Amino acid sequence: MSRPEAILNDIKKLNAQYWSQIGPLERQLAEIESAYQATQRSPASAADVIGRGLPMVYLSQLYDLAAKINGLYAEWEQRLTYINPPAASPKPSGSISSKIPWPSAVPPGVRKRLGRVIDQGGLPLSKRVQIVPAKTPYSGAPGVAVEFAKW
Repeated sequence: MSRPEAILNDIKKLNAQYWSQIGPLERQLAEIESAYQATQRSPASAADVIGRGLPMVYLSQLYDLAAKINGLYAEWEQRLTYINPPAASPKPSGSISSKIPWPSAVPPGVRKRLGRVIDQGGLPLSKRVQIVPAKTPYSGAPGVAVEFAKW
């Protein structure tokens, strides 16, 4: 097995591992969100204690599930940064991320973002954070602010 094939095989295993965890959570998130929306549409009477408290239960579940999903995506992205793409050949035949065998249910936006991480060999620190001149919020005095890049 050549080095590019081994790298694609490692990426395929990593993608399958994380998507098998994230896919069911995203389906569960959609179900809870639709249940939350349904409780928001139906007005609860003043005597309906459960009906008034149910949206808060769904909301806390939504936040917990979203935090878990975001954590898994961040971990997935972090693990992909450790896979270094092979050196560019004299005859480029496209990016390595275009050859990745993604699980069929992975959304295109996720594919694009994670593919970009792989293509650039991880996200360099200089691209993540910038120090920019800014004014302080209350006094308006000049200062600096840390700004996270929107790459």
